[in-house]
Amino acid sequence: MSHTIHSLQQRWHNLLHIDTQQIAPAEVRAHLAQSQARDFPFVAGLVSLILLLYALVEGGLLQEAGSGLMVGVALISGLLVWGIRTAGQRGLIPVEWHSGLFGVLAVVVLANLLLRFYLTGQPHQAALLALFMVAVGVMLLSTRWVMVVLSLAQLGWLAGVMLLPATADWNFYLILLLTAAATSLWLHLLWRRSYRQAIVAQMVRARQQRELQQLYEAVQTFNEQLETAVRERTLAVESAYRQLARLDKTKSDFIAIASHELRTPLTIINFNSQVLLDDVDLEVTPAQHKYLAGIRRGVVRLEEIVESMLDVAKIDTRSLDLRPSPFKLPLLLRMLGSHFQARLDQRDLTLTIGPMSDLPEIEADMEALQKVFYHLIENAIKYTPDGGKIEINGRLHQENGRACVEVVVADSGIGIDPDIQEVIFQKFYQTGEVTLHSTGKTSFKGGGAGLGLAIVKGIVEAHQGKIWVESAGCDEDSLPGSRFYLQLPLQLANDQSV
Repeated sequence: MSHTIHSLQQRWHNLLHIDTQQIAPAEVRAHLAQSQARDFPFVAGLVSLILLLYALVEGGLLQEAGSGLMVGVALISGLLVWGIRTAGQRGLIPVEWHSGLFGVLAVVVLANLLLRFYLTGQPHQAALLALFMVAVGVMLLSTRWVMVVLSLAQLGWLAGVMLLPATADWNFYLILLLTAAATSLWLHLLWRRSYRQAIVAQMVRARQQRELQQLYEAVQTFNEQLETAVRERTLAVESAYRQLARLDKTKSDFIAIASHELRTPLTIINFNSQVLLDDVDLEVTPAQHKYLAGIRRGVVRLEEIVESMLDVAKIDTRSLDLRPSPFKLPLLLRMLGSHFQARLDQRDLTLTIGPMSDLPEIEADMEALQKVFYHLIENAIKYTPDGGKIEINGRLHQENGRACVEVVVADSGIGIDPDIQEVIFQKFYQTGEVTLHSTGKTSFKGGGAGLGLAIVKGIVEAHQGKIWVESAGCDEDSLPGSRFYLQLPLQLANDQSV
């Protein structure tokens, strides 16, 4: 595809830069011959008409000496020129001969002028000869024929000087004829040059039109190929999208089914392990008590994972049902702070909840928002090294003319690379090498299912809010930290499901 585009660009460049240097001389000569062939019928017809009018004027008005001979020669010349014109029109004369035919026309006219010059014997007839010589310069394109006709005119006049009686006017008309010959030659060179340039320009335009037409056809073909390729690619993308949608739905269905199937045995295991731990009549050794406690912790952890999987499945299937009610957000945050206190002390982390007593109540599902801030605080603990700080602050905010609460969860942790600040909210996304994660969910860079932030985003959007993260980057030495911004409206609209 790129090769085709480059080829079209090169052809367009060549089209714009066609110049006279690219036109071969032989091609120019051929076009000149064709142009003369097109012009010849008109010129020959005009010359024939002039000769016939000359014969009428000479025979009917002038009645000069030798008038009969001049009329006869003019009529014969006119008919001869008309015959040559007809032959040229019908293609009986080769195109390359038309340059010579223009010379023949000039010689025929010259013969009539010289005949008049000799028969009248008047020196002032040289004025007509001079006028003819000037006309030859702008009629003939062949320099050779111009020189032939001018030479014949000069020789004819010299012959007349020798044959006719001497008079003082001969010197004056000699200068006139020489001036006419020089003027004729100069006009011929100018005319030939301008005519040639016009022909070359015409050839350039014709070539550009041909190239443009070919380029247009090539572009049309390329567009058709491109449209076909786009249609095929679009169909392929749509097919892939449908397959991904089916796979995503299958995965969500599997998660939901698996979660439901896991909850029952986990509940049984959790219940029985708790009964064994709480039964004072049951004599268990300290080691057995330790094992039972480990079983219970594992079951609780599994129940949390299953609960997260169910939340994700509900978000994906838009079946997350919210039960909003008014409550104070600071109370929820302080409760969660107390829940994490033991883990914070274990890691020597400081959790600070800013003064938010002036925040109004919000209408939201308290249980759902508890999961939101649980995952955000857990995430901050996980990616903040021992001895770090976590701060939670809130304020009343106006977003698009709507009152909302903005909460910021900030940490002094390793930060988040800007390239992944959008994808961390996708389900199952894990930062870093998964195999390097520890199993503790609040240990530094501890592992997890990669569902926490996806659940956070789903619940927040279900509350018609939005969430985003800001961080200068990821660096375990400088610890740029992260700031999660959460905006929740004070009141929900009627639609309260994802």
